[in-house]
Amino acid sequence: MKIKNIYISSDPLMTKEKEQFNNRRWLKDILTRPIKVCSGIVCESFGSSLVNVNQFMRKEFFKLSNISLNVDDMQFYFSEKDITESSLNYLKSFFKDNSIIIGYELSEQTRNIFDRIGLKYIDIWLHPIRFYDDILFAFNSNDLILREKLFKFHLDDEAFYYTADRLKIQSYKGWRRVVPELTVNSALFIGQMMNDKSVSDSGKMLSLLDFKKEFKEKTNTYSTVYYSRHPYIKTEDAEIIDYISSFKNVKVIDEAPYRLFSSIRLRHVFSISSSAAVEARYFGKDVDILHKELVRFGELEKNNSSASIYQSFLTPEFWADLFSHILDIKDFNTSGFISSKDKIRDMLGFYWSYYDIDKLENLRNPKKKLR
Repeated sequence: MKIKNIYISSDPLMTKEKEQFNNRRWLKDILTRPIKVCSGIVCESFGSSLVNVNQFMRKEFFKLSNISLNVDDMQFYFSEKDITESSLNYLKSFFKDNSIIIGYELSEQTRNIFDRIGLKYIDIWLHPIRFYDDILFAFNSNDLILREKLFKFHLDDEAFYYTADRLKIQSYKGWRRVVPELTVNSALFIGQMMNDKSVSDSGKMLSLLDFKKEFKEKTNTYSTVYYSRHPYIKTEDAEIIDYISSFKNVKVIDEAPYRLFSSIRLRHVFSISSSAAVEARYFGKDVDILHKELVRFGELEKNNSSASIYQSFLTPEFWADLFSHILDIKDFNTSGFISSKDKIRDMLGFYWSYYDIDKLENLRNPKKKLR
């Protein structure tokens, strides 16, 4: 079946409309040109509206399943099993025949809904590894052929180990030698935002207070447990701070995670689901994810595992290869950046703790402390 229509979206069922737009805008601007160059197809936007009855409306979609939508929720939890055929037919009516949707961070529920209406999708998530030469993304698809082709562009994990080794050496030998004063045989808990999709469990937003047993076990195992607050948190975690204050060997620490990961005194890193904990593995740390890893990558044989894609998706070559079996591919000239470093990172302003490992970013904003 030849694809005739390509839609760009950002979880049109779970995510709040404003957040949908913010992500859909940059994704469409990044993908429109390379896809058009190789196929002639101009990508269309697909998102939900709060006011335009001629567009898809989440409120109507859930109403048809007797579900009341809270439009103020950044991520509205719902069970895919509660969605009726009426809702499915309503959603399906907004897609033309022979279509595929490229979505940013589609929830499991939304992916299941797309499966039920027979819609092919490519799902793109921000990759948990943030210390590489540029921001990566994790790509997956419900089309087996597309999925296999995506893994042709997969960046092997060895690239992350090599980079982490470089950063460890840089921490004591490089341009900024700041060794954190940690105790021997210590552990680090990485805090997260309180309302992020990554800490959602069936609609409940998890926190450290849901894992008191596991946390106490860590305090009995390690000499010191350091608690790293998320830099955007102000007072929302007051109850958590009160709880950890009851332990004599727990300390709140304000230090960039990569510097902590580089310390030989830090043995263990744990978190509810933070991507930073995933990164810690490549620095040789024992890691414990208390809830679940939001993005899994690197294993073609596992359907829930994505391909780690560097910058290749910015080029017509990537989409021509990916869509060669479902699109009529046109002739085009090859393209790409001469220097690949920080292109997407600078585009999107995705820096987090990058200031601590990159000379240029540190000079630009030396006081910045964002994970």
